Amino acid sequence: PAQQVIAIPSVQRENQRARSAADAKAAGFSSMCENHVKNESSEAATLRSSGFFESGKNKTKSQAKRGKPMYSFNSRVRYSEVNKDGRLKLVSLLDYFQDCSTFHSEDAGMGTEYLAGQGLAWVLNFWQIDVMRYPQLCEQITIETCPYAFKGCLGFRNFDMLDEQGNRIAVANTLWTLLNLQSMRPAKPTEEMLQAYSISSKLPMEYLSRKIPVEGEGERQDEVLVRKHHLDTNYHMNNGQYVAVASDLLPENFEVNRLMVSYHKSAVLGDILYPVIYGKGTEEVTVVLETEEHSPYAIVKFNGILSKQENRVPVVGKIL
Repeated sequence: PAQQVIAIPSVQRENQRARSAADAKAAGFSSMCENHVKNESSEAATLRSSGFFESGKNKTKSQAKRGKPMYSFNSRVRYSEVNKDGRLKLVSLLDYFQDCSTFHSEDAGMGTEYLAGQGLAWVLNFWQIDVMRYPQLCEQITIETCPYAFKGCLGFRNFDMLDEQGNRIAVANTLWTLLNLQSMRPAKPTEEMLQAYSISSKLPMEYLSRKIPVEGEGERQDEVLVRKHHLDTNYHMNNGQYVAVASDLLPENFEVNRLMVSYHKSAVLGDILYPVIYGKGTEEVTVVLETEEHSPYAIVKFNGILSKQENRVPVVGKIL
């Protein structure tokens, strides 16, 4: 599942819908959905598979080892995606994963047009991304994804990023909720969705609770106004933009090896985010992006190491 778009010409109508979706989420529709799932049988929660959509030549060593294909596409790390050290930025890595799930849904016929016709949208609830290393500028990479379970209104999806030799360099787990845009309530996947997607085994990684604890004394940072460049086609602040705002509060020598994000309320154009940072100066930093009334939009947790800056080799010069 991937967060998708309902294309309606009226910007005002979309902003109202975006705000309604944000309010519905804040009211706890995810919790209602989870309670519903507990009553379902394992058979009803299992996706029926029929075929699979894979992008041609992109089968990798990791796929062969698992015995089940994942949807994948190849890419090359671009200059616009790297940091000052010439390595892929964390937010760019997240964007690759988001794009991969969108490509998968589009190629499976379950993309924006289908969801618009059904009045549905996938809403992202949780990210966990573990990074082994960040690929370098111009490095060839493969990004792959596959759902591994559907339970009621919830979809669970893994992601992988592999180097040219098929070695894993990043892996992710995500949780999504399918939302009916008319009732603003959780919805079960349609029969066509169940037929279109094929599930794979869960990827080997450490699966952590999506409830991110916030402990200790926080320090409020400068407020952030949600502007047009933060928005996606749902007229919400894009999932990656919360991470971009939070990561700007990390010291330059903080090397992130694990990212966790829980989304609680969707920010829209004109909203103000009040970041509060916890664990500043340590190797476990949590940033709560909240409203003025201290209600969280998102909780972003970074685990990593504080490296010595003098050991880093910056990229010097630029090709004109």
